[in-house]
Amino acid sequence: MNDAHSTDPAAGAHPDVQERDFTLTRTTTASPEAVFRAWTEAGPLARWFGPRGMHTPTDTVRVDARVGGGWEAVMVSEESGERYPSAGTYRELVPFERVVFGWGVAGDGTPVTEYAVVTVALAEAAGGTELTLHQSAVLSAADAADMSDGWSTALDKLVDGLAADGGTDAN
Repeated sequence: MNDAHSTDPAAGAHPDVQERDFTLTRTTTASPEAVFRAWTEAGPLARWFGPRGMHTPTDTVRVDARVGGGWEAVMVSEESGERYPSAGTYRELVPFERVVFGWGVAGDGTPVTEYAVVTVALAEAAGGTELTLHQSAVLSAADAADMSDGWSTALDKLVDGLAADGGTDAN
């Protein structure tokens, strides 16, 4: 696993957070196609979505993978059972290369309030795929640090899950 961290001292104690933006990088043995499906199909997304200590029940995941289409998922704390709904709108989809979506909070049928933009770039790497996640326009630097931590462990789950599947997106 690879984490790309900034060395800018202005970022403070959390080196990958620049003000309200952050970038994380991982390399996986999975193909760009398998990684893309893990972001754009409900079954594969549910398998890894959410930080360590949370799971995302498949029946809470909805994906309409087209520009202008939406996604939603409910992360559930393994410790408390507390539910964390999230949702957004796809802004750009380039098969096997790029996924851009809004990130926000949803709940109980209320409209999604998007407060961040997530860009996932996929590039072929020796024997697999390099995934770079950039999240911008987060509410505050403190929120960005928390979200960076969450995404970091979620990406670890994604890479581990794809490796366990032999680099495929088996449901």
